[in-house]
Amino acid sequence: MDDFGAAKSRIKHQMVAKQVRREKSRLIESADRRIVHFIFNPGQKVKISPFTRKLVMMMKGPGELEEFEKNEADEFDQYIESI
Repeated sequence: MDDFGAAKSRIKHQMVAKQVRREKSRLIESADRRIVHFIFNPGQKVKISPFTRKLVMMMKGPGELEEFEKNEADEFDQYIESI
């Protein structure tokens, strides 16, 4: 009888451990808890579109935007001339 009780408690302990592991993997399906794991970090800066750059400059001030556009146009012209 003792052998049967020991085997039953061991199986019960294994089932509880398995249930805990499953619960952790199903946590994302929970209605009241969310855990987000960030597993991918490329280590590169996020690309900023030309529109976003101009918007940021416009928010700093109209003079900043005009100067930025003038510098970009000059750099582009220099690039075209070098080709």
